[in-house]
Amino acid sequence: MIKILRYFLTIVALVTFGCGKARDVMPYASVNVTIYPSTPQYYKLNAISGWQYVNGGVNGLIVYRKDVNDFVAYERTSTYQPSKNCVCSVDTSNNVVLVDACSGSKFLITDGTSIQGPAGQQLVRYTTTWDGNVLHITN
Repeated sequence: MIKILRYFLTIVALVTFGCGKARDVMPYASVNVTIYPSTPQYYKLNAISGWQYVNGGVNGLIVYRKDVNDFVAYERTSTYQPSKNCVCSVDTSNNVVLVDACSGSKFLITDGTSIQGPAGQQLVRYTTTWDGNVLHITN
């Protein structure tokens, strides 16, 4: 009986004290975007290191062309306090850093890594598939 009571009290203690502070969770949006980089609308993606804002996700996407056959796409919502809907933008003075104007957090456009500021997590990255003509972005 005492073992059962200890077990019960342990479970209650873990549930009560083990959960800690609630985390600010990134909102979810289904992403299924098709892009034709050869069209005038997406001309910036024709060049290596080219980037473009695209509709989709929670607050939009940033698509970046790493090389001839490799694209990356990120959610523009900052990972620092995502419920505030702070949007990351490309720092046009260097084109390789994304900046969250709300917190000052900075992320690398090449891999989404947080490099400065309070954001501890990298940007949400979506799956990209390139067939040489069409770019598909999904989650």
